[in-house]
Amino acid sequence: MKLNKHIILLGFLFIFNSVEAQRIEEKILDFHVTPVFSQINSSSDYISPNGINVGLKIGANVNFLLADWVGFTAGLDFTLWSGGNLLYREGGNFLPKSKLSDPQYNQGNMPLPDNTSIRYTLNYIEFPVGLQFNLPPIDDFRIFARIPTITTGFRNRARGTIEAGNLLLESEKIGKDVSFFNFMWGMGLGAEFEYREKEVMAMIFLNSGLSDVTRNKGTQVINSDGGNRVITEDSKAALNQFGIQVAFRIR
Repeated sequence: MKLNKHIILLGFLFIFNSVEAQRIEEKILDFHVTPVFSQINSSSDYISPNGINVGLKIGANVNFLLADWVGFTAGLDFTLWSGGNLLYREGGNFLPKSKLSDPQYNQGNMPLPDNTSIRYTLNYIEFPVGLQFNLPPIDDFRIFARIPTITTGFRNRARGTIEAGNLLLESEKIGKDVSFFNFMWGMGLGAEFEYREKEVMAMIFLNSGLSDVTRNKGTQVINSDGGNRVITEDSKAALNQFGIQVAFRIR
């Protein structure tokens, strides 16, 4: 986690130092809608990703042009239905602080059996900042790259669906077991062009999680040397996103 904090700090320092050293020549505002495919990866040998979430980002972004070839970008996104599905191959108590509809499934060391699947559905208010590098235009077509981008997210809703054999608990409130903050770094590649006399921007992007989206308050029961061993479930669950952004620009 210390390394992740250092990466975030260095990213912010690099971006803001670049902005302070330049003079803003123009501001360009865009409004966008973005389908997002997200997945949660785990650092644990006993937990694996088991599916993606299809969500949506709705927001706005401002590009502060520092020169014709580079700009500083800052935005606001409302991100819906992000998250992913995790498969817990060894059973345990993975949501100990949540108020489940059936309390027996977060009491004790192992209320959930082996091969339990939990789908995390998370909504965030996100603030992405970054640098945009522009290639020379060809007619009305211009390619650009955004790198690096640093996104700070504030969770405002968390729901979980638990599946294990015949057990199915849907849309459980799991906010107490999900971190309030989320940090990601990313990059994007896109193009600006005119369509029906409107300025349009299209971009594909990838965000990689730097922080743990779970609070690691649970336990897991591991089969070791023919016996069971209770461990603290303290793995890192990182949220990753891939999206296709379409924006309409206002100068």
